[in-house]
Amino acid sequence: MPHGEITLDNAARMARMETKLDSIESSLSELSALMSRIVRIEERHASADKAIKRMGEEIDGLQARMRVMESGYAGTRVQIGNYERGFWLMVTSGLGYVVAKIKGVL
Repeated sequence: MPHGEITLDNAARMARMETKLDSIESSLSELSALMSRIVRIEERHASADKAIKRMGEEIDGLQARMRVMESGYAGTRVQIGNYERGFWLMVTSGLGYVVAKIKGVL
């Protein structure tokens, strides 16, 4: 057999190698597409993470504002309660005075 001749055995080996190379090429192409998808998913994840962090900060701010309002409301409520007590004290005192005047005690 001369040195440069291609035999059937060599041709079959070459065909198998081409098939394997095509398979590897196809797998690399799929892998590249998957890597692109992973990158896009990671970008969306990072964006969602930033949005969640921003919402958390907004919620923290709203809770702080609510605490300030609640403490102000509690102070106002105590103040209104004191005014109400004073009002009823004056009403009862006035009625007591009127009743005492009617009975002639005063």
